[in-house]
Amino acid sequence: MPAMAATLPAENQLRAILGVPPYVGALEAGVPLPPHHSMLPSPDSALFSRQAIAFKRVMLLQTVKAAAERGRVSMATYAACAAAAEKWQLPEPVQQLFHMLADTSASPRKRYEAEKVLRLWLRAYRVDATQMRVLVELVPQPAPQMLALAELLPLPFVFNMASSQVPAQDEMEADVRTMAEVMEQMSSVLASVHDKGGADAAANELLPLLQLWSTTLDTRYALQHAPVQQLPPANETARLLMHNAHSRLLPELCRMQEARWFGSVWLQTLHMLFL
Repeated sequence: MPAMAATLPAENQLRAILGVPPYVGALEAGVPLPPHHSMLPSPDSALFSRQAIAFKRVMLLQTVKAAAERGRVSMATYAACAAAAEKWQLPEPVQQLFHMLADTSASPRKRYEAEKVLRLWLRAYRVDATQMRVLVELVPQPAPQMLALAELLPLPFVFNMASSQVPAQDEMEADVRTMAEVMEQMSSVLASVHDKGGADAAANELLPLLQLWSTTLDTRYALQHAPVQQLPPANETARLLMHNAHSRLLPELCRMQEARWFGSVWLQTLHMLFL
């Protein structure tokens, strides 16, 4: 038996051979297979963080350009994303996916499979492309201005996908207290806003708060989506602190919205990332 014939296939190839979706569809269409944990750097590594940020840059580019094209992703946009994927050194299979999507000769089946595998790569890096679309739709700006705003965002702390696991009780309690602290500080910052200059300055003050807010992502997701019976009982003091902080923040947010954020797209954009 030849040596190559005796070599066991990698897990992704084995799943494709066994007909496990979406592996078999990708294999048949000639598309790079979905990511396997052995293909990814450690989630705690600097490389993983750098590649996740690169993913966000490319997907923001695609989202902003698609919005300018009335929701349609053109071949020119896919080509721009392919170039950006190379520039920001996304994993080689991901670069291949973007090049396939930019290929005018690719079949609809191949493009469909490439899109499907790309979504799995985004999930592997915990990048939330849905939040990007919501932001771009609710803060409508011409593409150049929106891309300029995106360059100012603290990308490690935004557009992250929450875990489906409910955090431990002590972690949730600490997160609820953090959320209360952030909302109290936001109230104080927004209370001083009375014109565009103040609004832009307030947005810059919110940037470090956004970093702190991002640490509570899993708890916020659990509070919104997990069945009540799965949630650990929250500390009553922490719950009361958060309720009171939200009660003080809400009038300031209403005032900002009524004043149309005093013309500050930057403040409006950051507010959307706290939702």
